[in-house]
Amino acid sequence: MRLVQLTHQKLGRRIALVQEPQLLLIHDFSSIYALAQAAIKRGGGLSTLVNEKVSNESLQYDTIYEGRSAWQLLPAFDHPHDLNACILSGTGLTHKASADNRQAMHDAETEHTLTDSMKTVSYTHLTLPTKRIV
Repeated sequence: MRLVQLTHQKLGRRIALVQEPQLLLIHDFSSIYALAQAAIKRGGGLSTLVNEKVSNESLQYDTIYEGRSAWQLLPAFDHPHDLNACILSGTGLTHKASADNRQAMHDAETEHTLTDSMKTVSYTHLTLPTKRIV
């Protein structure tokens, strides 16, 4: 399931389910943050709530993505009212091979001390759940 956040100068914020090449608008929520809060409050998953709230109202994804629409894409996740209330961070590395390559570069310069990136990837690789949580 892929969700996007959108904004329109006159219509405001909305969220949508990506069903290539369409975006299906979701009723009752203007942010993924609000959707997640509602799912947590009712004790269910995002997928269940999205399936209940998805509409037949659709937008052309390519038109929006290419900037040829009054709708604009927003960041994938944010706080809808207070930008300072949401911080997303990461290493910038997309997979373990990236971390290994970066580590190899540093190994050539120093003794075998793990870089912060490699420590982070090693830690998350060991601690992340192996099953997908829905």
